[in-house]
Amino acid sequence: MFTIGITGGIGTGKSAAAHVLKNWGIPVLDADAVSHQVTAVGGAAIPEIVATFGSTVISDTGELDRDAVADLVFHDRKSLDTLSFIVHRHVIATMHADREKLIEAGKKICVFDVPIPLKDGFLDSCDFILVITADLRTRLQRLQARGLPEEKARQRMAVQLSEQDYASMADALIDNSSTLEDLREHLRAALEPVLTVRGININYDKNE
Repeated sequence: MFTIGITGGIGTGKSAAAHVLKNWGIPVLDADAVSHQVTAVGGAAIPEIVATFGSTVISDTGELDRDAVADLVFHDRKSLDTLSFIVHRHVIATMHADREKLIEAGKKICVFDVPIPLKDGFLDSCDFILVITADLRTRLQRLQARGLPEEKARQRMAVQLSEQDYASMADALIDNSSTLEDLREHLRAALEPVLTVRGININYDKNE
């Protein structure tokens, strides 16, 4: 199966790019959605999290307590890294299992939509990586439109990979600083030659 990876920093519009590919009929496996799945009540990661941390990061309802996790960011970086490793491993395992189901169903292509592009399970599992970019002003405007103050938006950007780090892993850089139509055109220009040579036909005119 030909696997496209999509990644990019906060506010670049990575989700919008993934949505375009989904509209084109390409199955999208969303790491954020899977992360919530494996840390929900009864999720695959919960037993290992409890075995490692006890109940300190588990809510009364049995799911991951994201407020407690936020505290870890400021008070215990080592524990946060351990927790992130556990969740990441379960997310990747689930995404790979979901990809196997797509293969069994006869699909030829899928997308891994991943905000944090670690090597193990993502970079080494994708055949072609799209890095979504946008200029700083556009990113800040998008984040402020979501209700995130500029100062906090800049803080979140600062702890993510740099633009150079993202660019170093890209097979194609997709500028998403403009309109949705421009985004579609950039994605098509990057993917059509790669997919056509592999005999994978996509309806690029299908948009919702």
